[in-house]
Amino acid sequence: MKDCRNVLFDVFQNPLSKSVYAFGELPDKSTIVLERNSDKGHAVLRSLPIVSAMQLMGKKLRQGYIRGKSMMYFDAAEQAFTHVHPDLSWGGKNWLLAAKAPTVQQGIDAVVAAIRKAPPSVIHPVEIDAWALRQQNNAAYIVAFNDLPVWSLILTETSLKEGWLVRANSHLSGAPSLLPSMNPIEWDDWLQQVFELDLVQRTRVELGFTFDNIHKSDYQEIIDSENWSALI
Repeated sequence: MKDCRNVLFDVFQNPLSKSVYAFGELPDKSTIVLERNSDKGHAVLRSLPIVSAMQLMGKKLRQGYIRGKSMMYFDAAEQAFTHVHPDLSWGGKNWLLAAKAPTVQQGIDAVVAAIRKAPPSVIHPVEIDAWALRQQNNAAYIVAFNDLPVWSLILTETSLKEGWLVRANSHLSGAPSLLPSMNPIEWDDWLQQVFELDLVQRTRVELGFTFDNIHKSDYQEIIDSENWSALI
């Protein structure tokens, strides 16, 4: 079955049996249908012609299925529908920043190349390899988690330089809009929501993100933790 992580599904559920019927459109314009016999059952995905999908939808409505209020993604790992893209929803509050490169692999390669320049005291090569491997499961975003501040600093620095869209987790206050290397004070403050200040400061100093780099920049505010529509 084709990857459906980027597909928004129209979801219908039977309120009694909790069975689910959903359909969405793949990038190649074909229709994908998802059915699950109960809220604990395993979802079955298959391709159907759009006419057949509509006919099946009509049958489900006659059986008492109720349409959801909004379209949703399907997280295959959790076997659950989510309003947030599966690349992000699996981590809950454990992710801090997400960037959308032209391709996930391009984003991984750029961040890994930048972070490998950091001294071993900041991050071990094994941790870099583990991050890259996990990101390869994603369909749209590369993500910085709450294990080490170096990921947020390098991912944002790299993404803003490349002109990639960056978003912060809405559980956190709005992230600074400038490069971490150009705005260390605000990044120190923002990352304190998750990490000890001493760890943040030591990390950015070892990365060379010091106050000597501060100057005015023309970067527009492209990090907006409130704008969740950009994740759909």
